[in-house]
Amino acid sequence: FVTGLKRELNLTRYSFVPVSQYSSLFDNEPEVGAILERQDIPWELKIVDVNDTHVKIENFLSLGQMVNMSGVEWEASVISITEDTITIRQNPEIGKRLVFPTQDGTLIAVVTAVGEDTFDANANHPLAGMTLTFEVELKEIEKPN
Repeated sequence: FVTGLKRELNLTRYSFVPVSQYSSLFDNEPEVGAILERQDIPWELKIVDVNDTHVKIENFLSLGQMVNMSGVEWEASVISITEDTITIRQNPEIGKRLVFPTQDGTLIAVVTAVGEDTFDANANHPLAGMTLTFEVELKEIEKPN
């Protein structure tokens, strides 16, 4: 079980990408006001400043906006935007799945409980805790030498 997962996620509103790395992340030249999209980010990004060394990129979200976070089967909503932080509140539902990375690969879990501020998920195999019965056919018996 994974317990106490937070329903609220805080994102940094602005990111700074070195100009030298920008072209490897985006397929264009940086231009103030440009709207960017990346397959791994479920909302738009906006370039707000460009200088000789960095590109300042805003997570371009609006209050109340619904987003589909990567790796979960539910929507989340933007509940707060400050100068530095965007807060997104997840809306998990019992029985819905989430996928998250581990050092051994990805792990799939199913939501088992939802509280006001946290939720719990079961990451055990679906057969965990069940009594399993096997039918075995003995093919051969060998005597040790």
